[in-house]
Amino acid sequence: MTVECGVLTLASFASDFRYSKAHKTRVNSLAVGLQQAGAFVACLVVWPVADRLGRKKTLMLSSAIFMVGAVIETINTHSMAAFYVGRVVAGVGLGASSVVVPMFSSEMAPKEIRGRIGSFFQMFYTIGIFTSYWVDYAVLQRISPHSASQWQIPISLQLIPAALLGFGCLTLPESARWLTKKGRHDEAWTSLQWIRADSSSATAQEMAEIRSG
Repeated sequence: MTVECGVLTLASFASDFRYSKAHKTRVNSLAVGLQQAGAFVACLVVWPVADRLGRKKTLMLSSAIFMVGAVIETINTHSMAAFYVGRVVAGVGLGASSVVVPMFSSEMAPKEIRGRIGSFFQMFYTIGIFTSYWVDYAVLQRISPHSASQWQIPISLQLIPAALLGFGCLTLPESARWLTKKGRHDEAWTSLQWIRADSSSATAQEMAEIRSG
């Protein structure tokens, strides 16, 4: 979101998408607001999806949706309508992941450090905001305002963390709590042993607590 806030101030962006200063406020409002609208809708509907597909698959899906949106935004279509579509699509992916990432981490974290693990989500989100502003500043200083790459680079860089999230999920087991809820107890036990790197009586006791609800 913050990447685009900086991108929208770049002369190269306004030139490529062919809008005047008189329309700048409207463009800025829609570009920011439409992503938030997509995220809002996703937050409302992602729970049944995560309950049906599981946390892991839902995270991979949300990552893919965000990447599709970011690609649409990055392509120099010279069309604000197309850019707005990309914003909505990216917002859906962002909103979904903002719900499921804390859900997944809290379900997999030991109860003793669950709060601390959950706070990492906000910390890294804030680090991303901080980094995005410096990326916008760097392209403003280093890349010609007559080049489309001035605004395309910051937007396309969003694909990197999204891809890391999506492909990173391939290395993780499904949530032990979700598997237990679905009656897949053997898989849940395997998942819990993997994430704890332990199969002792303490882990078995935790598994019993999960099964008891």
